[in-house]
Amino acid sequence: MIPNTMVTKGWYYRKSPITCTENSIGIIINNPYWGLTIWEKLKFSKKTKIYSIEDVHEDTMMTDVLWNGNYIESIALKNLVVMS
Repeated sequence: MIPNTMVTKGWYYRKSPITCTENSIGIIINNPYWGLTIWEKLKFSKKTKIYSIEDVHEDTMMTDVLWNGNYIESIALKNLVVMS
């Protein structure tokens, strides 16, 4: 992901995008960098057929995103889905 890419919050599960229901759209404003952050890992239980979210605290690639509410957030690339 590079600057000026339109994104939304979400996950990729088996290379398919799953977007967050809040429908915020943002623009990446700088190049990705390494940082210590908490990102959300999406898990799927085959037994119960339910998705769950696990918070993972680790050093990962992140970037700054300007959201449509005029605020900037540093967020892990793993929790961004490219808008098509």
